[in-house]
Amino acid sequence: MLTKVTRFTNDAAGLEKTLRLFQALTQILAFHSLSPAPYLHARKQLTLGRRYFRLLKWVDAFGESYRAFTESTGLVGVLEVGKWSCLGIYLWLEMLTIFDAMGVWEREWAK
Repeated sequence: MLTKVTRFTNDAAGLEKTLRLFQALTQILAFHSLSPAPYLHARKQLTLGRRYFRLLKWVDAFGESYRAFTESTGLVGVLEVGKWSCLGIYLWLEMLTIFDAMGVWEREWAK
């Protein structure tokens, strides 16, 4: 059992899911606590930690979009290219907002 847990948390996807679990637990604790501030701060830090795993995922999404563009045909190909392109754009924009989330480069309009 311990070996399975260790193997799961050593994988990037497993670690991201574990952080998501901890984030959900802090949300529950903040809701049921008389002073939710420390739990909300922990949730914010866990959210930021999860975003580091998605920092350069946009490169993979655009790579999949290009692969679908060159290999797929017809309506399925158009839908696949659209799917991966939209995901790539979303992840690229999320990468640009990480500086605001870290508090490094805060913008007034982002509040």
